[in-house]
Amino acid sequence: MKITHRLYLCLAALLLGFQPASAFNLRWLEDTPAQYFTDEDWRQLQQTVEQALEHGQKGDRLNWSNPATGNSGSVSHMGPVEKDGRTCIRLGIHNETDRLSGSSVASFCKQDDGSWKMEGK
Repeated sequence: MKITHRLYLCLAALLLGFQPASAFNLRWLEDTPAQYFTDEDWRQLQQTVEQALEHGQKGDRLNWSNPATGNSGSVSHMGPVEKDGRTCIRLGIHNETDRLSGSSVASFCKQDDGSWKMEGK
């Protein structure tokens, strides 16, 4: 299963951006853990989200950690939710660095091509 590029960008915005906030004029992201994420942090977070979507069950909590940076987080499967007649999955996402932590909840709906799309709240 592959998360689409659009979903990756949405995750980045939702979870704290994958580049410095100034790169996209997203100054509101400056005080989030993402400003300290490396590419490897993002890879681990994305992989954890994919695992939760494809194999998780309601109540499961999957953790990720990058010993090289000390950054970590978790993805909690919050169960299915109906969106426009489709069953989607709500995930609670928490990330931490040595300086900041942040949490959010997002719904992801599986598309006809098998990819996942983050839906509005």
